[in-house]
Amino acid sequence: MLSKYTHIIHKHLLILNLPLTSIRILLSSILFISTHSTWSQINEPQISAKSACIMHAQSGKILWQRNLQTQRYPASTTKILTALLLLEHTHPDEIITAPNDINSVGECSIYLSPGEKIRSHDLLKSIMLSSANDAAYAAAIHISKSTDAFSALMNHKAKQFGCTNTHFENPHGLHHKNHYTTAYDLALIAKEAMKNNELKNVVSLQKAKIFRENPLSKTFLRNKNKWLRKDPTANGVKTGYTRQAGKCYVGSVNRNNDHIITVILHSENWVQDHENLLDWTFENFTFHHLYPSNSNIQSVPVENGKKMDIQVGTKELISIPCNKNEKFIYKKNIIIPSFLSAPISKNSQVGLLEIIDSSGYTSTYPLISKETCLKQTSFPIDKVIPQIFQGSLFSMFFLISSGIYNIRRKRVKSGTTIV
Repeated sequence: MLSKYTHIIHKHLLILNLPLTSIRILLSSILFISTHSTWSQINEPQISAKSACIMHAQSGKILWQRNLQTQRYPASTTKILTALLLLEHTHPDEIITAPNDINSVGECSIYLSPGEKIRSHDLLKSIMLSSANDAAYAAAIHISKSTDAFSALMNHKAKQFGCTNTHFENPHGLHHKNHYTTAYDLALIAKEAMKNNELKNVVSLQKAKIFRENPLSKTFLRNKNKWLRKDPTANGVKTGYTRQAGKCYVGSVNRNNDHIITVILHSENWVQDHENLLDWTFENFTFHHLYPSNSNIQSVPVENGKKMDIQVGTKELISIPCNKNEKFIYKKNIIIPSFLSAPISKNSQVGLLEIIDSSGYTSTYPLISKETCLKQTSFPIDKVIPQIFQGSLFSMFFLISSGIYNIRRKRVKSGTTIV
């Protein structure tokens, strides 16, 4: 842009009667600063959201952020946590009865009737696809008997995920001045929620049918997440809107086994914002797969076990993001006891793997037992006998026993009794 006016600047510098060399240096400096400034602006994702972030879910690293810890109203993205608690506190075929005051819940609805019975799994689909506020309310009352008690459960769960700047007042996200979160906290909630396979399957559906007692009731659901229809790598998670919150979105994609979560709060156009965030991410980052899923890391001795040692390794893919303009360097720390004590169950966590990237960011992954090891309850004869048979000790034992046996036979024949 500035280069269009170079000749004008040049003309004014000549008026100052500066040497030609000095003019050239000044012009070069101005153009460099202009170009560098423009590059910095271009190398930022262009979005309208007041708060946003991009998280690499496997490592938990924030790749980019805007107002990461600023409190915002989350609208219906609240329902991510509501849905997770529904899954944790009910089984899919559990019957949930709509409370008598169900019609008092406003806005988005599947129009549950007071006393209507519906399966938990159908309620889950209604919450996450249709964003039904009445379904979220029915779930809260079923689990906790009141919205206050359920909100306390939500806040407790959020703290377990590491959220430090979040407070929920209801299960659906309708506006309340004390109902808030941040882009970072919402990314943490989404990261943990997407570890639940049932929730992950539901939020990836573009449409679904549910069973209702009244066949004339709403049974066909279409997901409000329009991005699912645009991007085959998308697998969730939730839209939201209130006048106070603006347009909100928590997105999830899985590309080449790398899981990216975006959070967009108070946006003018969440679809465009989400697309720009994803484009920026894959244009600027590479992802290094250090260990495939189910990798063996090392063997560890076992005390009092039926096995002398067991294999310890990873369960999930270990992937580390790196900016394309930086050299990929990392350190790893394997934190495992010098020995393990039996019994040990397969897939139980026995240690930690720490990966420290070039920026100093540390991501931590559980190390699990790759096999079961039962406790040894008696003298390990099954281990000793094979060793005896294979060694010289058995040979000596056999020769001595044979000699004693022959002596006994000779003495018995001569009438001698050995006591």
